[in-house]
Amino acid sequence: MSLSGTKAAMKKNKLTTAVVVVFSGLSTLIPANLRAELKNSQPALSVLGKPNFTDVDADGPTAAEMNRPEGIAIDPITDKVFVADRNNNRVLRFSASSAYQSGAAAEAVFGQADFVSGLANRGGAVAANSLSAPRSVHIDSSGRLWVAEEDNRRVLRFDNASSKATGSDADAVLGQSNFTTNTNLTTQSGMSGPTGVATDRSGNLYVVDAGNNRVLIFYNAASKGNGANADRVLGQASFVASGRGTSATSLFGPWGVCTDRGGRLWVADADNNRILRFDDAATIGNGAAASAVLGQTDFVSSASLPISAASLYSPYYVAAAPDGTLWVGDYSHERFLGFKNAASKPNGGSADIVLGQPDFVTDGDTAPSASAVYGANAVAVDKEGGLFTTDYQYDRVLRYSGVVKVKAPAKVTAVGGKAVFRGSSEHASQVRYKKPGGPFIDAKGELTNWKAKVTGLTRPINRVRVEAVALDKRKASKVVKVLNP
Repeated sequence: MSLSGTKAAMKKNKLTTAVVVVFSGLSTLIPANLRAELKNSQPALSVLGKPNFTDVDADGPTAAEMNRPEGIAIDPITDKVFVADRNNNRVLRFSASSAYQSGAAAEAVFGQADFVSGLANRGGAVAANSLSAPRSVHIDSSGRLWVAEEDNRRVLRFDNASSKATGSDADAVLGQSNFTTNTNLTTQSGMSGPTGVATDRSGNLYVVDAGNNRVLIFYNAASKGNGANADRVLGQASFVASGRGTSATSLFGPWGVCTDRGGRLWVADADNNRILRFDDAATIGNGAAASAVLGQTDFVSSASLPISAASLYSPYYVAAAPDGTLWVGDYSHERFLGFKNAASKPNGGSADIVLGQPDFVTDGDTAPSASAVYGANAVAVDKEGGLFTTDYQYDRVLRYSGVVKVKAPAKVTAVGGKAVFRGSSEHASQVRYKKPGGPFIDAKGELTNWKAKVTGLTRPINRVRVEAVALDKRKASKVVKVLNP
């Protein structure tokens, strides 16, 4: 039986780096203090994979429908969104604008020749342009797409993924020696059901090899050839072991993985109902012990505890936000949890934010809506501090965001007809300003710490409008009174 079959039987048939971003002329680093100001149980703003929040019947395959979406990733360069549409054996790519609109159609598909095909390996043999049960996707800082493909027991790399055409071949493969084999292996170069994939700021690749209850680390992964050996292994003492366990050095059914800005590795150890944290992940040795645990009070416990802000039940995926918040898809509790300042939490620490449920002590699926979740899975953090999440059982992607805000001084004084002032914004992708009678100009610097330079002022009093604009066109504005003595 495949891992997906095992998981289905056990779980009631249930189943990211600083980069340069360019938007409308504004070039900025995604700042470390980018905050996701989300509120408990707030509704989603938009949905992909379905036409609206209540229709969950059709599951495709089409360009606008999904069947058991699992992994999700955002290209930090282009803002395009990639979704692993597992049961349709494909990865969908949405443009930066359409990804923020409910019911939008994808612009490209990998693993299939078109949007209306969904057979594993295109109904034939495994190849460089086919997929079978893609579980997780990740985009690195250079725009490479990495796909953890469970049933073909491999990880595929697609270079320049945001510009590739539908049905393109992958550029490299790990876990297999070539694109036409899918052998089940427990070796330094082989895999048995990879489900999670992520890179760190140095280009190291972390692969959750779920069938072998381990995490493989490939240093400088983009430079490796097909079928290259992994450099390190976690969860096992060696590359030829695959046993499961519940300790600081072992894993049982690990699934998703992510890294944070501090070089920490976070592993969703699903069947142990916990999240493990490994500090200095790129330098630790084979079989190293985890540094901390969430979801359990210690490293030797694994029970699905009574639901609370500190308990987890089949957490499959994790995502690290720039501000230090760790997001967890708490699958069988039907909710997404946010752990603020996660790296400083003690073992068994409590979550601070819950989405998909009204509070921390309620679970269970409800009728589909903008506030309900049925199978909380993967999470991706966008450059506005919002979230894209996969709602597995309802075959859709939900997007959450906070209120767009902009801060600017109420009054400044110009010198020689020129004024410079600074401000901040939240949940926006663009900050722009305009003087009376002039066009909008993009602010400079980071979105959370922007700068405006207004020149050519001739009036004694000038009212400069500042706007923060989100990708879904929501806006916030302020007027700065500029005195020109």
